[in-house]
Amino acid sequence: MWEKLSGLLSLYNAFIAVGLAQGAFDHALEYAKQRIQFQQTHRPLQPSAKKLTAIEIETNASRLLALESAWYTIRENLSPERPIWPQSLALRIARQACLDCLQIMGGYGYTLEYDAQRMLRDSLGLIAMSEKRESLDARLGIGLGL
Repeated sequence: MWEKLSGLLSLYNAFIAVGLAQGAFDHALEYAKQRIQFQQTHRPLQPSAKKLTAIEIETNASRLLALESAWYTIRENLSPERPIWPQSLALRIARQACLDCLQIMGGYGYTLEYDAQRMLRDSLGLIAMSEKRESLDARLGIGLGL
């Protein structure tokens, strides 16, 4: 019973992290498109465009892994270690997406008027309240028979 509850909590954390990463992406993309410099709207610079592309790819991969794990957990009642995979990936991606969002926004990302600083705080808080990465990796190793 505890293993199933722990697995569902891992999935819950994974979906929250995916939502934070998607929110950071949406916010950074909107800001990059509206950015005005020297009285002109500019396309996002190449480093920003690369970061935005990487955030989108990793967020979608994390979302798909979380959905697949949820489906397997509900339908086939597989090992309780399976929901740890998306949690581990999604927490890392949410943190990096929020940091990249702040970097794309520059100094404005740290101000309270923008949601970027709140998303970063939320992602770091989610990591702090989740199981530590080392113990997640140890549980995955046990599930793999290592």
